[in-house]
Amino acid sequence: MLKYSVKIDNFAWPVFVIYLLTKAFAGPLGIIFPLIRFVPVVMMLALISYKLVVLISVSMRTIIMCAVILLYIVIGVYYKSLFAALFGFYMFIPLLFSILFANELIDKIINISSYKFALFLFVTCSIGVIYVDAFGAPWIGFEQEFAGVTKSVSKEWSSDGIVRNPGFTSGSVSSAAIMLMVTAQLGRYYSSRNHYLIFFGLFAIAFYIINLTTSKTMMISLALVLVFLCLPSYLMRWGVKILALITVSLSYFYMFGDRPLGVLQYDNTLLVRMYSTWPNAIGILDSNIAMMFGKGFGSIGTPSYMFLSKIANPADNLYVYLYVIFGFLSVILVGMLLFKVLVKRSFYTLDDKLFYVFVFIAYSGAVTYNVVEASIYATYGGVIAGYVLLGRDKDKIA
Repeated sequence: MLKYSVKIDNFAWPVFVIYLLTKAFAGPLGIIFPLIRFVPVVMMLALISYKLVVLISVSMRTIIMCAVILLYIVIGVYYKSLFAALFGFYMFIPLLFSILFANELIDKIINISSYKFALFLFVTCSIGVIYVDAFGAPWIGFEQEFAGVTKSVSKEWSSDGIVRNPGFTSGSVSSAAIMLMVTAQLGRYYSSRNHYLIFFGLFAIAFYIINLTTSKTMMISLALVLVFLCLPSYLMRWGVKILALITVSLSYFYMFGDRPLGVLQYDNTLLVRMYSTWPNAIGILDSNIAMMFGKGFGSIGTPSYMFLSKIANPADNLYVYLYVIFGFLSVILVGMLLFKVLVKRSFYTLDDKLFYVFVFIAYSGAVTYNVVEASIYATYGGVIAGYVLLGRDKDKIA
């Protein structure tokens, strides 16, 4: 009799791919198969549950993680409601999945030999943005109701009168994020093979596509990714470390600030975030206890809008988002991650340069985006964070 052995961890990469595909084509898929966006998240939750059950008997760290999750669901229920707290936890599932399965996913994301999927996303995302720019699309602004909540399949909005182009995705940020991530992967692949004409051609296309999405932050990030890939590894590492320290420090400095914003500065979205959005988000913590321990899942971001909070806030910054939910505990976790990034010389010897480029992308995105709810950042950034905190370095291949 033949016996088959199935290693559950091997399902992590297929689930990761399915999730990214549903996000990359969220617009048209949302019209044809409205519930499909929940399928990979349910699969992620199943794998998370499996992983925690396996680890909880051998790892005190896992027990603490489970206790913290349950505690902050309870805190969220106390301050908000059961539905808001559960939905708040739901938003963390892609990030938590990517952190827990970082060791299984890291080779597929960082190893330049797996460039074909990145190339597929690059081509399809480019086609989507160009198509929408030329012809528009029925999924933009299309609304659906689920469980009494109305949600846009693909967000319709503009910046300075210019439509923010989502391509095939659910929003312009997702399209820009996909282009940023996969251009970094492909750029490293072709530069390592000295195919510099293709290398610069890819970046030229990526700049054009991201410009159509009107995402200024990702335009700057893409420019710095280009610079980092061209720099010697030791200079690139120090550049990433310095920028990581600056972005985290500025985030905490301004989120607890109370500084007036000049009238002329309201057209600068970064300054509006720093002087208004971030401090207003911290204002949700309306007591000393809340300021210390946070208000739990569902207290900020999308759940705060969906469940009619008196003070809803998008956060637009990862550290603000985490602080409102977890309080000072989030500072400890962010500090641990930053400390390892600053002091450790090498993380992934198979391709440390690309790894550090993704570290930079994660930190640069965390400043101006709610990374937990930004699906592309949550998955790629989660893998990087999980590997920094929990990962096992690979032996260098000769």
